[in-house]
Amino acid sequence: MIQPDAKATAYPTIPTLTGADVHEDHGFFVVHAELAGIDGDHLGVVLDHGDLVVSGEALAGGLGFYRRLPLPFAADGAADFQFSAGLLEVRIPIPEEDSATALPILH
Repeated sequence: MIQPDAKATAYPTIPTLTGADVHEDHGFFVVHAELAGIDGDHLGVVLDHGDLVVSGEALAGGLGFYRRLPLPFAADGAADFQFSAGLLEVRIPIPEEDSATALPILH
């Protein structure tokens, strides 16, 4: 039953990682993501046990988020990221495979 005299309660918006795009670009694993409402001073981007970890805190309300993205390769700990106007770009070098050697063709 709806009570007309009840006051509405406003909850702060929970920050989210939306609109993520993951692709390979000239030897880099690239992630583009929209981080609506995230404070850049409280944004964390790290490589942890083969995963890309993105965490942050909202501009208002102090609410945070944490996302873990498993990588399809063993990253060596080097990652570069840019964050501007709610858009995050992470670039991780894809290691060259040492085992990629040509095998002779037997007739």
